Amino acid sequence: MGETRQRLEYVDILKGMGILLVLVGHILPHDLSLKSALYAFHMPLFFVAYGMVARPLPVSSLLRRRSASLLIPYLFWGLAFSGMRLSKKCLLLLYGSGESIRLAGSNGMLWFLVTMFLGAFLANFVLGIAQDKHDSAAKTLIVAVALGFLLISMVLNHWHEAPLWHRHELGLPLGLDVSFLAASFILAGHFLAWLISRCGKSPGRMSLVIGLVATCGFSFVGSKVNTGFGNYPSMQVYRLGSAPTYWFFSILACYGMSIVARALEKTPARHQLVWLGQHSMAIFIVHKPVRDLLVPSLSRHYSLGHYLYAYAVVLIAATCCAYVLDKLAPKLIGRR
Repeated sequence: MGETRQRLEYVDILKGMGILLVLVGHILPHDLSLKSALYAFHMPLFFVAYGMVARPLPVSSLLRRRSASLLIPYLFWGLAFSGMRLSKKCLLLLYGSGESIRLAGSNGMLWFLVTMFLGAFLANFVLGIAQDKHDSAAKTLIVAVALGFLLISMVLNHWHEAPLWHRHELGLPLGLDVSFLAASFILAGHFLAWLISRCGKSPGRMSLVIGLVATCGFSFVGSKVNTGFGNYPSMQVYRLGSAPTYWFFSILACYGMSIVARALEKTPARHQLVWLGQHSMAIFIVHKPVRDLLVPSLSRHYSLGHYLYAYAVVLIAATCCAYVLDKLAPKLIGRR
């Protein structure tokens, strides 16, 4: 029991750091190298974190859990941000791609909920098969299928721009190409958790430094050697440049972040990071509308002080919103 609690704590710390990086990415202007480096791994990080604690479940049980934690919040917030109008916008929300959600006039951040829902089912199918195999065979299967899902996502992406809605790109239904990519990250996260479990006790300060250097190094190198995604990569619409390069460096950066998370388990900051990780979905849902409401558009010509001020305002406001929602309507943010 103690080992399970500790494992869950470092994964919550990982998600807590992840949501802080998401907020940084959404404050920075598009043409900064730091933004490109953050986008090279900050969304895969959440799928990797899910994979670290994922265990095979019966389909009925998984459907019940993920519907409560993902689908209900998606439908509620999708309608809420689009004005609660049951019209063609509802059909666009049901289509479930990143592009269709924005066309519905809703919060584009909600793509994550649909992608996680489908990705969880794809990964659960593989984990169910792997649990009946010998440990080494199971890990080999998981890595092989993770690479297979990456390949499937690349094949599907060839049709990403085909579906249109009044001449607007819709992407694939339920973001199928992105969902297979997400399932690949989930399986990779499951494998990384196994690697981490073999490292024994929580690492010390030197591991913290190594993890930070690895994360920064792999994310910046990944964003530099990869090309073809414009100013920054975006998993939401599968604008990745070279998908294999994006996947490879994302996994390495996420591994570096997991080392940092384990090193922070015994520091005073762990309590705040665990709370942020446990409420990361709520913060993710509300932070962009909060930013658009409270912080004007930021120019690259603004000073560091302007960005720090904007970041503090968005973080505090989004965290307060998450706290209130957790107390008044936890089911709307996927919490019991």
